[in-house]
Amino acid sequence: MCGIIGVRKFDNTDANEVVKKLYFGQKTRGKEGFGMINIQTGAYFRAKYEHEILKMLKDNKGCEILFHHRNPTSTENTVETAHPIPSGDNYDHKYYLLHNGIIRNCDALYDDHVKSYAIQYTTKESWVDKDGKNFYQFNDSESLLHELALIIEGKKDAKDFKALGTIAFILLQTTKDGDPKALYWGRNYGNPLKILLNERMMMLSSEGEGEDVDTHKLFKYDYADNKITKSDLDMFQVERSNMTTYGVNRTGIITPKTSIIQCHRGREIEEYLDHTYMYNSEDDIPMIDCLDLTPNRITERQTNDLF
Repeated sequence: MCGIIGVRKFDNTDANEVVKKLYFGQKTRGKEGFGMINIQTGAYFRAKYEHEILKMLKDNKGCEILFHHRNPTSTENTVETAHPIPSGDNYDHKYYLLHNGIIRNCDALYDDHVKSYAIQYTTKESWVDKDGKNFYQFNDSESLLHELALIIEGKKDAKDFKALGTIAFILLQTTKDGDPKALYWGRNYGNPLKILLNERMMMLSSEGEGEDVDTHKLFKYDYADNKITKSDLDMFQVERSNMTTYGVNRTGIITPKTSIIQCHRGREIEEYLDHTYMYNSEDDIPMIDCLDLTPNRITERQTNDLF
């Protein structure tokens, strides 16, 4: 679990205090590894400790700031593996990723990225043990960065997106000179991401004010025309072949294998209409969690929509 924050003030006043407030409101999501980008000035910082990044946040005023605080999972807390993760010189543009979640197939993605696209991972750390064996590690989130960048750069189709895991992200695209071109964001059911958009600001955060970002969508804010667009992007937590199918019969009771709701034991995978279907792995009873509706039932309208 990590925390991600992105604030853009449309009146060009400083966003720093808003970012700081959001961080302290969700700091339990991660306190080991930090990073920020001042999009207005291009300043980019990463740090191991909270006091370091808070000083950087205080000293680097700007109207648009991205901020990440980490709970390390794939590597130790190092500056080189902290977010925002840079894409290096692998593309026609530069990319910086802030990710909350875990990419479970990162090793397979790494092999594909290196062999098929000659990508060099910027968070990769290598060493040799006392027996002369070579080892390496990298931040699993970087595999998500490259999957997204390959799609945005037109080197891969969105339907071939293969990152599996819990995903909520913000991705900044700039020119080689550092000028902002676009801001992307999205999530699946695994991790939260909220957006608050009004005439004063656009605010993205893991917790706090705003509405939940729609799942399985790639959102884009274009700096050239100040417009937000979205496109479909399926971001699954597990392989489709590992999912178990459950459905809803005409009486509104969820039953196995009568419809197309995709589930996986103990974990949310898919959503139908506006409601999330889950599988209870403890007692093997498929459940539904639909706002204030009666458990294990749905409304007649929803039942009709399923058939």
